[in-house]
Amino acid sequence: MMIGAVVENIIGGYLHPRASVRRLLNAGHGLDVALMMVVLAFLVREIFFIVTPDARPETMGLSLGRYVLNLVDALLSFAVFSLAICYVGRLFGGKGSLRQTGLVLAWYLLVTSAVVPLVLPAVLRIVKAAEAAAAAPAALPAALPAGAALIVLVSSGVLLWLLASYVAELHRFARTWSVLAAIIGLFISFSMIASALLPLA
Repeated sequence: MMIGAVVENIIGGYLHPRASVRRLLNAGHGLDVALMMVVLAFLVREIFFIVTPDARPETMGLSLGRYVLNLVDALLSFAVFSLAICYVGRLFGGKGSLRQTGLVLAWYLLVTSAVVPLVLPAVLRIVKAAEAAAAAPAALPAALPAGAALIVLVSSGVLLWLLASYVAELHRFARTWSVLAAIIGLFISFSMIASALLPLA
């Protein structure tokens, strides 16, 4: 019964993203629930890596200590992104608190952890095709797997739309499209800055 309710809520996180965020925020959970969701999302991802060792070769023989370090890294990333989403949103007039941001981001991570089994193999096919082309520069470039590229493109669009919907509801922004445009703009800006600074590192 409980598992069925969780699955139903996760499906609702895709079909009715803003409504699922409203329910989550209205429940008044604390950061302990947020941390539990982050850990569950981490476990889903790691279980997928275990059952599909080709997805991450270093999974073979991965020590318990390495898993713990990966979990700590996931929690630190969660904290950083929570702060960024909270205060960047507030800079633009958002209303979400840090506690609410943590809950919403954790919910996003848990909901989208189900996308990993679909997207990662497609990403790996694209990476392998690129590596094959780089290994034989004199030969014709390896053809980009069209099916894999389509899966990655559609999945990326879904993930971005969900993130925009969750953030829009968190900060009570009326237009999800505006939030989506802001997220894409910020991502491009940070990527350009990072690329410019990389040679200086």
